[in-house]
Amino acid sequence: MNKREFLNSLKYNLKGLSSEEVKDILFDYEEYFEVGANKGRSEVEIANSLGNPKQLAKQLKATYMIQNAQEKSTTRNLFKAVMACIGLGFFNIIFIMPFLGIVIAVFGVLLCGVAIVIISILVLIISVFMPQYYSDLYIQNTPAINIFLCIGLACLGYLISVGSYSLIKLFYRVSLKYLKLNLKIITGNE
Repeated sequence: MNKREFLNSLKYNLKGLSSEEVKDILFDYEEYFEVGANKGRSEVEIANSLGNPKQLAKQLKATYMIQNAQEKSTTRNLFKAVMACIGLGFFNIIFIMPFLGIVIAVFGVLLCGVAIVIISILVLIISVFMPQYYSDLYIQNTPAINIFLCIGLACLGYLISVGSYSLIKLFYRVSLKYLKLNLKIITGNE
């Protein structure tokens, strides 16, 4: 494989990255070829030393996606980074099942917390402003106890939501560290 074939294959396999990022990567690899040529190496030797452009593109995309997820902390960026790393090896396919299970569980707890808050507020509003619809649920016909109960449940829901959000942030950071370590092991970079 010569320089042109290598760079074309690398460019083709870098689909999904921004055009600016692809230009930067291709510029760097063109420099590798220039430096190698100045040392008397042939284009074929240089291309062989760089490895398979398809696998190299997967590694570069995974690195880019992980960096992007670090800079812009969104669920979408984390999933893109995970999906980019899955293509690097079989072990990563095994990783995705527990990862998805944890994500679903944590988001489920977050949604439960939000639901408790919303329902508590609705029950509070109904009990205060429309007691005729709520009178069957009064504890000893004491509206104050019901109001405090609703406020307490709303606070509990809020605490569950805040705790879940903190877990999501922690899970995000841990996932990024795992992906970086995994990429480091696969690529052999120290």
